[in-house]
Amino acid sequence: MRDLSPLLRAAALTVLVDQLTKYFVVNAMNLKELGAIPVLPPYIQFRMAWNEGVNFGIPLAGKWVLVALAVAICGAILWWMTRDRPGSLVQVSAGLVIGGAVGNVIDRLIYG
Repeated sequence: MRDLSPLLRAAALTVLVDQLTKYFVVNAMNLKELGAIPVLPPYIQFRMAWNEGVNFGIPLAGKWVLVALAVAICGAILWWMTRDRPGSLVQVSAGLVIGGAVGNVIDRLIYG
């Protein structure tokens, strides 16, 4: 089996950066209470919004379906990585996808 450390490092770093930046913006910058934070007015601002659906608020059967789908996709990507033994660039790319999916799972479990 090929060394999957580039994939695992990329996934772990992605989850870490995702969760830390989200925590900082929502809590430390008080976005939760303010609703919006001007960054470069009037062009850029952080605005609090909750997406409870799949994308753009499109509903699906609920959070557990989305969690299961994300876990299944992560499993399929890991299976592909162990089967085809791609190079480091492909592994890092797959790690970014897995890290984003894991970050979404964490968000769905914590925030609904």
